[in-house]
Amino acid sequence: MPLSGLIDQIIHSSENVDIVELLKHLNPKIMLGIPLLDGTNPASCFPRFTIGYEATCYSYLWSEVFAADIFVSKFQDDLL
Repeated sequence: MPLSGLIDQIIHSSENVDIVELLKHLNPKIMLGIPLLDGTNPASCFPRFTIGYEATCYSYLWSEVFAADIFVSKFQDDLL
């Protein structure tokens, strides 16, 4: 799951979330070696306030499902 989607789910399913501490905790697990720079807050530019964000976020995930389904239906015989 993209970092933005995971952050969004945690923020909206919890109360009193310290976003900076959350990012410090999640960044090493998700970004695999790319450090979070001190004094930065990537969540501050997170586009969750844009109109239609919800549809954009989840349609992106569905597009991956459809792409995988199309790939398997086309190349299933070659994969076996």
